Amino acid sequence: MGHVILVGGQKGGPGKSTIAQNLAGFFLLEQNNDVLLLDADAQGTTSDWLSERNKNTKRVKDIIGAKASGDIERTIIDFKNRFEIVVIDTGGLDSEELRSAMTVADVCLFPFRPKRRDIKTLEKVTELISLLKRINPQCLCFSIMSQCPSQLNQKYRIDSAKACCEEFGLPPFENVTEIRNVYDDCDEGGMTVLEQADAKAKMEMISIGNELIDRGLLRNE
Repeated sequence: MGHVILVGGQKGGPGKSTIAQNLAGFFLLEQNNDVLLLDADAQGTTSDWLSERNKNTKRVKDIIGAKASGDIERTIIDFKNRFEIVVIDTGGLDSEELRSAMTVADVCLFPFRPKRRDIKTLEKVTELISLLKRINPQCLCFSIMSQCPSQLNQKYRIDSAKACCEEFGLPPFENVTEIRNVYDDCDEGGMTVLEQADAKAKMEMISIGNELIDRGLLRNE
């Protein structure tokens, strides 16, 4: 049986789809896993990305994609029995898709930008997690900082946001993504940063993927 990684949240903007897409790329390209990328966001951002990817002859490998809506618990269980890794993009709303996916996820990642308007959603996110834990107590939930400023004198913003997440019981990943044009370029072309020349962006996503593994979140059962 495979592992389910959910990337979700309560607010649009912090790059949930980008992280989901690149995590799928990490497990496919770096770990040689059998991967499915599931778009459970009504906006269809990841479906559009997959469509662009299928047209892009520069892609290294095909990423198998699917789309689902509503109560997607049974759909996820089916995919979990067929793939080693299932990465789910549920978008930025408290939706039926998000709640049903959380009931069967092994890992939930909640991206936040180190900005007040993102951090303000922590209370709602942690309330949702509390409900989830009654149904799926084994699920491990973490925050991850995304679209972070690269300037050293702005590091305090990242540290402060991580501290807030910790206070709300949503431990932050050590690794983060920074603001980089290559993420936008990849979004438009259906590519992952692992297939691009930007070594810093590539290392960011490899580090995030490895952190999932190093924490033992995807250990073999």
